[in-house]
Order: sequence, then structure tokens, then C-alpha cells
Amino acid sequence: MPEGHPVPRSFEYVRASYVSRFHRAVRMSEPCFFKLVDTLRPHLPSSPHAMSPALRVLIALRYHAGASYLDVCALAGLAPSTFYDAVWTFTDAVMSTPEL
Repeated sequence: MPEGHPVPRSFEYVRASYVSRFHRAVRMSEPCFFKLVDTLRPHLPSSPHAMSPALRVLIALRYHAGASYLDVCALAGLAPSTFYDAVWTFTDAVMSTPEL
């Protein structure tokens, strides 16, 4: 990547950054988090180059839980435009999932 561009990180990397505070970071237990990811998966983009559904949900939940986009971008290695794309894609997925 050209100099100055963030390098996106994996869900596993971001998840590990929260250590035992994951529950507090996303305001739900890990089993509930992964159930939400599985429920939203059909409504989230999937391709070899797309952000993983788990990372997309984690980013959006952190933002909606009050985190600054700057902090989330720094932790996940995202450009602001990629961050906001993740948040809006998550929001659209929630709104288009009847069981939620």
C-alpha cells in the first residue's frame, strides 16, 4: 500500500485488542455477538476482498456504543470512508433483517 494509507486489520486482531473487555466494548456477550453476525451475514457483503462480517459488525457496534470513529479507525487500520461504509452497511443490514 502507498505510504500514509492505513492497513486494514483482521477481526481476530481487533478482537484480541479488547482482551477481556470485549463484552463492554460491544455491549453484549461473545455468543450474542456471533449470533448477531450470523443473523446479519446474508445481508452483508461477502467476497474475498470484502471486510469480514464479524469485523463490520464489531466496528459498527463500537461506534454505536459511543467510540470515536478516529479510535476505531486507528485500531482497525481503516480509512474514515471505509469505517463509515462499514457502519452504514451494518445499519442497512439491521433494517433489512425482519427477525431483528
